[in-house]
Amino acid sequence: MTLFFSRCYPSASSISKATSGSVGFDIKSFENLILPVGKSAVIKTGIKVKPPEGTYVRVASRSGLASRGIVTQGGVIDPDYTGEIKIILHNCSEHDYIISKDMKIAQLIVEKAEFPDLIEVEYIVDSGERGEKGFGSSGI
Repeated sequence: MTLFFSRCYPSASSISKATSGSVGFDIKSFENLILPVGKSAVIKTGIKVKPPEGTYVRVASRSGLASRGIVTQGGVIDPDYTGEIKIILHNCSEHDYIISKDMKIAQLIVEKAEFPDLIEVEYIVDSGERGEKGFGSSGI
């Protein structure tokens, strides 16, 4: 399986795995900015990818940033998306955070995709113990 990528700009940093056992490919910021406390920013990476057939790419937080309160918001790269990857980061910390060009800001994880047909029905049958209970109803 191969994940093809290209640079949108000659000075964009390559994506790479930190170790041979890493699941995710680290992706870096293409810009410098200050991420204020409690705010989100859409950050350019200068990278495009082509997921392998039958897959999509999930954008995930990096644990080092998450431990500092900087988390990735959302992130699915559909197999038919051909544009530049942009990462949404949110600052949950108590301090403004400096994002520097070429800083690792997220990881790209290739996952298998299913493409089910969609059928609308009048109602969904409750077929189990849980029913409509959610948000911690099965224990925390």
